[in-house]
Amino acid sequence: MNKAPHSQSFAWANSCRLGLVPSLFIIVQFQFLFFPSAIDAAQPPITSITFSPDGNSVFAASQAGVAIYDWPGLTQQGKLELNFANIHDIQFSPDAQRLAIAGGDPGETGIVNVLNWQSRDTISLIRQHNDTVYSIAWMNDNQRIVSVSLDRQVLLYDHSSERTVQEFSGHSKGVTAVCLLADDSVLITAGVDQSLRVWELSTSKMIRTLNNHTAPVHDLQLRPNQDGLPMVASVSDDRTLRFWQPTIGRMVRFVKLDSIPLAIAWHPEKPIVAATTSSGIISIIDAETAEVLKQIKTDQQWLYALAVSPDGKWIVVQGANGLRRYRFSTE
Repeated sequence: MNKAPHSQSFAWANSCRLGLVPSLFIIVQFQFLFFPSAIDAAQPPITSITFSPDGNSVFAASQAGVAIYDWPGLTQQGKLELNFANIHDIQFSPDAQRLAIAGGDPGETGIVNVLNWQSRDTISLIRQHNDTVYSIAWMNDNQRIVSVSLDRQVLLYDHSSERTVQEFSGHSKGVTAVCLLADDSVLITAGVDQSLRVWELSTSKMIRTLNNHTAPVHDLQLRPNQDGLPMVASVSDDRTLRFWQPTIGRMVRFVKLDSIPLAIAWHPEKPIVAATTSSGIISIIDAETAEVLKQIKTDQQWLYALAVSPDGKWIVVQGANGLRRYRFSTE
């Protein structure tokens, strides 16, 4: 299928970012897209952003490590140094005692480094994947973690023993996103094979495949604090944001955006989602109507991560000189 020039460039850059295309020409395209100026070259793309459990800090991961910013000032206060260059996800455990940092070395090892949140000491260093880990999800017991990787594996392991306890096989290409339902009964994954897959945790069996996307899926997020059937949102290279009810296998609605959506985050209380895009626009979308309620122009392009403040008032993304916040409103 023919794509618009900007979509082709993104596909080249994304392939290089995923470690799939070693061509020198592709690498040059990647550098051009991500580093158009000396300022951008000094700041590698931020791949994951999250708030600390107490809401007083913001963590931002990139190839430069994990930077820690105060909130709401967004002044950098510190940095976590790691032994692997590619970091793609950072997640606090439900009890707020541990911080898991996922990434690894492309084509070699996928790593999940679990730290004690207070002391910053490493508790476990899990090396169960053969390629970069792209996304992780904690289970409610604060011990087990699900990880997905470009090696096509979906693994569940006990981080204390650093041993795999379950495997979920079915994706034909790299897996880039994962989320768990609130009761840990169902697992949803998505990836380069353009599909969402729904798994039963108790048996490791795949319940169904959702294949409406027509290009690789970048992100997948569960709607929080929801009554009724669970809902997840996904975004893809096909420029769509889709809303699903995974327990019944239904795509509820979708919206096609003007540029490629790269990451999504839900408002903590309202049926509204924010999506960052390759053009630097943050789109605010109503999950009940698929209407684009508002678009926010940022000072950056290729926004690969965002976070919403615990009170739902602010969206945090990469800025020209660190992190920047924008009001999460529909006005």
